[in-house]
Amino acid sequence: MAAQLARIEQLPAGPAPSRRKVERQAANTRVRLRSTHGDRANGHLIDLSLHGCSVRLDTGSLRCGAFISIAIGNHPALQAIIRWVQGETAGMEFLATIPAERSEWHGLLRGSFGS
Repeated sequence: MAAQLARIEQLPAGPAPSRRKVERQAANTRVRLRSTHGDRANGHLIDLSLHGCSVRLDTGSLRCGAFISIAIGNHPALQAIIRWVQGETAGMEFLATIPAERSEWHGLLRGSFGS
């Protein structure tokens, strides 16, 4: 037990290191979210990478660990899992990398879609 406490005391102070695979691109577009239970939420995409995104909710609520679908406009949704929630903001990891044919998402990654 004392050895475990010694390791805890050795942890550096300050923010935790990022565990993201790649940096996220700032984004600002409307999104629709739907949980596997049918709950719906609307919000704004804050940032995006091929592997995940963050959103700020206008309506509804999300819970960490929930599986959801997220869509831009009338385009088909991507599947994701909520990894964190802080107030009205949530971060999610896509269940699969954004497919190459999903131009609405890749346009946001290039900074040329939505606002």
